[in-house]
Amino acid sequence: MKKIFATAAILTISMLAATAGFADEGETEEPSNVAPAIIQAPSTPSPAEASPAVRPAPLPQPLPDATGTRSIREASLRTADSQVMEGSVVCVIPSGIMQPKSKVTVSDAAGNQVEFTVKVLAVIYDSSGTILSVDQLCQGDKVQVNYRTALCNIKEATSIKVIK
Repeated sequence: MKKIFATAAILTISMLAATAGFADEGETEEPSNVAPAIIQAPSTPSPAEASPAVRPAPLPQPLPDATGTRSIREASLRTADSQVMEGSVVCVIPSGIMQPKSKVTVSDAAGNQVEFTVKVLAVIYDSSGTILSVDQLCQGDKVQVNYRTALCNIKEATSIKVIK
């Protein structure tokens, strides 16, 4: 029993000594969850830099309507370069180990087939607003694809609506 205790004590002490010998100097400090740039005090601008033309204008506050409540306006998340295509689904390739993004091939009324890379945050939904996954798209489904053309002429689908 004494031999087991002595062996365990020697093993513990040697492990502590080995880890202390290989420890970096920075590891002895207490870890901080605040970035160093945030800790630094902001520099005060010189009077020449603090001109009124350089300061940003204050953000406009929404005005309350006649009832005293705020109204919510609809915002469009589509960018200026987004395009729309309607057609039927020809092929669906879901993402996997060898392919990080899903792909959907859509054929329009003229028979032209276009392959879309489905963005990770793309929304796929049906006409009633139910959210779908790429796996739920079937060959022959009528869809409306909102997409944008990225680098190298790759078409990225930002949303897909199943019309049926």
